[in-house]
Amino acid sequence: MNEVTRLDDRPSAAGATSRANGQASALSPRATGRWVWRTLTSMRTALLLLLLLALAAVPGSLIPQVKVDSLAVRSFATRHPDLTPWLDRLGMFSVYNSPWFSAIYLLLLVSLVGCIVPRASHYARALRAGPPAAPRNLSRLPHSLTYETDEGVGRVLDRALTALRRDGYRVELRQEDAGVAAVAAQRGYAREAGNLLFHVGVVVVLVGVAGTSLFGSKAGVIVVEGGSFSNTLPSYDEFSAGALFTVADLRPFSFTLDDFEARFETDGPQAGAPRLFEGSGTYTDTVGGAPRPFHIEVNSPVQIGGADVFLIGSGYAPVVTVRDGRGDVVLPGAIPADRCVVHLRGRRQGARRPPDRPGLQGRVPTDRCGGG
Repeated sequence: MNEVTRLDDRPSAAGATSRANGQASALSPRATGRWVWRTLTSMRTALLLLLLLALAAVPGSLIPQVKVDSLAVRSFATRHPDLTPWLDRLGMFSVYNSPWFSAIYLLLLVSLVGCIVPRASHYARALRAGPPAAPRNLSRLPHSLTYETDEGVGRVLDRALTALRRDGYRVELRQEDAGVAAVAAQRGYAREAGNLLFHVGVVVVLVGVAGTSLFGSKAGVIVVEGGSFSNTLPSYDEFSAGALFTVADLRPFSFTLDDFEARFETDGPQAGAPRLFEGSGTYTDTVGGAPRPFHIEVNSPVQIGGADVFLIGSGYAPVVTVRDGRGDVVLPGAIPADRCVVHLRGRRQGARRPPDRPGLQGRVPTDRCGGG
């Protein structure tokens, strides 16, 4: 389609003078926006953003994340007190929720959608249109060949149709003017369909992850062997949720951990390495429902009430009983160990302030301690 230039759109004398002097005229805001959109929705930009997103996710695998293991973050801060504040300012302890990661994520999503929509529309039109018509002058094609044969026209056309279909072409027999018949062929539809399906799949994954981040929640709680848990907000030790998640979305389920077993390597160079973490118990997914058994292992979650319950670690919970000066029990039961050391700070009967040192300090062997 030819473009007609109106009188008011013609370049001014100043613009002509700037081009004569070797200076390019500035783009209008509309032209600049069109250029930015075409650049953003190009396939090259989408691939660069996908690579950039993969590189941006690397720190999330190398640096401990708050939502994954807050204890590891605190341990990292203890070991690297000078580096931690700078990493925290850059959002390295919460990479996937940082503004710069979200910006790359959104740009990639917009780029893919802007790339898929026009390509899918063009692909649909190409499927309906069929192969293009054969040119009247074959010599204009990049590659052409002419030969003469004594076979009939029908025989030649049948051989051409058979050969092209065998090579995966989409063929169409057309009768043109003056009794001339031609075979039009085209292929590449399957490759383009594969490209579109791949990009649609990436968009579905991105939208799914974004939906989970907005509507989902992630929490952690320490459950001692023989203890129980109810899915209520105060019961969790750590809880994080998306912007659109509400407390009413918590499903009413509960479970009891009846038995837990942990095995470690006892001999050889890998002594102390974990080998087995598994637990069993009963759960109910409705209020007043009948208990049902469950078995849980690492990377084998239990689905309870629409939630996935994972086993992410194990530790020790020494049974400690603390009595006051009169002999009354003030702290009974098991106390989960934080890493390797258990600290209990107490207040003696009649004392005005807590003691300067822990009332009890002990060390228990775990896989992180390597022995007691």
